[in-house]
Order: sequence, then structure tokens, then C-alpha cells
Amino acid sequence: MGLTGNPQTLPGYRPRGSRPPHPHRDRKDPDAAYRSPHVVSLVDAAMADVGAARPDHPNVAEVRHLLAFFLTRQKRYDLALAQFRLVDGYVGALPWRYWTEPAEVYCEWRDLAARRARTR
Repeated sequence: MGLTGNPQTLPGYRPRGSRPPHPHRDRKDPDAAYRSPHVVSLVDAAMADVGAARPDHPNVAEVRHLLAFFLTRQKRYDLALAQFRLVDGYVGALPWRYWTEPAEVYCEWRDLAARRARTR
């Protein structure tokens, strides 16, 4: 994901490559890279861009799926759950389609966000 400047187009949110989004991993804290100031600022910018984009923009739903994934990895569960609620019912978007069972993986991440959002 990356901020491209024009929230009406959202062109920079198409991940490149064929692998799931996995920043450098720390064995003790595998989500640490997702919480780096740089990645957090990119996620915040993406949330602002999606909020400013037309609701019917063709990339908004896919960006929301990516936001839900990244926000969950960042332990920002309330914000992640809000994104999951906006896209629930469709699991063919990135990042879920990287896995062989996208619906199962999607539900695992959504359920994690829901459980943790309730306990905060």
C-alpha cells in the first residue's frame, strides 16, 4: 500500500508481486514491522484516502480489505473491525486470495479483530 496523493483514484494501493504482504519478521514479535511508524503512517493515509474517495470507486473495497488486514496486524482492532464490517461477505480481494482457502483465512482475521475489539 502507498499514498499516491489523489484519493479519487487510489492507484497506488495495488500490491505488487505474488506474495502476501509480509514485512520483515521478528521471531519474538512477528507483527512488529506492521507497527513501525512508517507502516502505521501508510495505513493512516490509506484510511484518509478511502474516507475521501467516492464510495462507488472500484478500488475502495479492496483497499478496505487491505486496511482490515494491516489494522489487525497493528492491533488496532476497533478500526480493523469497522473495515471488516464495511466489506463483509466478499473474500476474493487481496490479501485473502493469496491463501488457498481465502474464506477461512478472512474469517480467522475478522474473528480475531472482533474478539479483541470487544475486550478493549
